[in-house]
Amino acid sequence: MAGTKERAAAELARRYFDWAAPASLQHFRWFSGFTAAAAKAAVADLDLVRVADGSELLLPAALRAEFEAYEPPKKPQYALLAGIDGMHLLHRDLPRVLDAADGERVFLKKALSAQPDLPAHMIVDRGRIAGLWEYDVERAEIVWQAFGEPDAALRAEVDRVTAFVRDELGDARGFSLDSPKAGPRGSPNSAPDRDG
Repeated sequence: MAGTKERAAAELARRYFDWAAPASLQHFRWFSGFTAAAAKAAVADLDLVRVADGSELLLPAALRAEFEAYEPPKKPQYALLAGIDGMHLLHRDLPRVLDAADGERVFLKKALSAQPDLPAHMIVDRGRIAGLWEYDVERAEIVWQAFGEPDAALRAEVDRVTAFVRDELGDARGFSLDSPKAGPRGSPNSAPDRDG
């Protein structure tokens, strides 16, 4: 019988793939901090299947039918999320949630897809990052940049979140070391360009 440590690792793996699938073993290793051998041992008794032949992405077999039946909405479904949201943080693999062209966009002198983390909070649409945003405390407004042509639905969501941050939170920093004057990651002028 496996020891307590092994049982805990297996339970973490089970919860991770319930939360974050589809995900690769490498994603799980990053999240858990496990070695390759420990990660393989942790998932050994889980009923994980590949999303497609040749893919490294795994998901619990019980979720496969639901995953395969899913059809993304035809209309945009925008959400302004924190840069530390689980959509990115559980995998820390930006190319998986970026369109290829958007991954080539340069922020802070580096292509977005080459960065381990986002330079700002994210605007998402149907599972893809569709832009970036930060909150300007002095102006009490969101400064944002869409990766495509912004439509009325996106502008309405920006307005809704602006009102929430202004009226309920007062600020929306990405990191506790950020300050309203310094901007994200403590570097001036690193917020996305104003749009709209």
